[in-house]
Amino acid sequence: MIEKQKITRDYYNELNAELRDLEDVQRPDNEQKLAAARAQGDLSENAEFNEERDRQGRINGRILEIKAILENMVIIDDEVFSNNLGKYVTIIYEEDGFVYEFQLIGASIESDPFVGKVSIESPLGRAVLEANVGDHIVVKPEKGNDFSIVVTKIETK
Repeated sequence: MIEKQKITRDYYNELNAELRDLEDVQRPDNEQKLAAARAQGDLSENAEFNEERDRQGRINGRILEIKAILENMVIIDDEVFSNNLGKYVTIIYEEDGFVYEFQLIGASIESDPFVGKVSIESPLGRAVLEANVGDHIVVKPEKGNDFSIVVTKIETK
């Protein structure tokens, strides 16, 4: 049995919007352009046709990818978790005092530390999953040096 990916409602909405755009806008546009290129005759040297065929593959591949994600996911806020999954965590790096706030998310496909989304599959995410405010934690990354953090805030927004 495949384990369900845990994603946020925002990411779920993003995926659904992208799927609608691909199916309702991009694919029909691609089909029109393919038909127009096909009508030009010789397809062996038709760059426009080849470009649109490549685009068709990318569109169809992404549609399948999104559908697979949506079939194998659970929305974080639809579940009740006793840990910090889905919550916003603020930490301070003890070495330099840098403050970092992020949302603790489940799926690495949604993860983007540059915009404040950290997956529980990452060393930092695993370290704060069961943490409480005031906890001093040593994070052990797979590569690089260990570092220490203090959890200063955990909240839902």
